[in-house]
Amino acid sequence: MQIFIKELRVNNIHINRVKDEDEISGEYSLISNVNKVLSTDDFNGYGKIKVNFSPKTIDTLKSFLASITEDISITVLGEIQKEE
Repeated sequence: MQIFIKELRVNNIHINRVKDEDEISGEYSLISNVNKVLSTDDFNGYGKIKVNFSPKTIDTLKSFLASITEDISITVLGEIQKEE
């Protein structure tokens, strides 16, 4: 029976703000045709594979982070106002 890589699955992503820039790192797994994890590795961490993200990915990330910031702000400010 042949085993081959069927897909790449992103397991987790870390977004860190450093000097007004976002640093993205995380972990991915290679999945076989029989749905088994063949390997797992980190990306963009110290001494790991470096991934250069496309402009489209960067724009999408900025939009995503802006939406999350807005949602958190609404929730936190709403809770603060309730307490007053």
